[in-house]
Amino acid sequence: MQDRQKKYEINNRTLLRKVKEHMKGRTAAEKHNKYLQELYNTLSDENNSLKRKAYAKSNL
Repeated sequence: MQDRQKKYEINNRTLLRKVKEHMKGRTAAEKHNKYLQELYNTLSDENNSLKRKAYAKSNL
């Protein structure tokens, strides 16, 4: 019976470690995704601004 309990505890610790590793990776991926989204938004705003300026110049 103690053998089964020991196996269960080892398995439980292993699974918890894997979950923690997964969550750490997920957190890092979410941070990177947020960074990329902000970068995209900034570049998109700059692009739209340049397009408006070019359009205004061409209409003069």
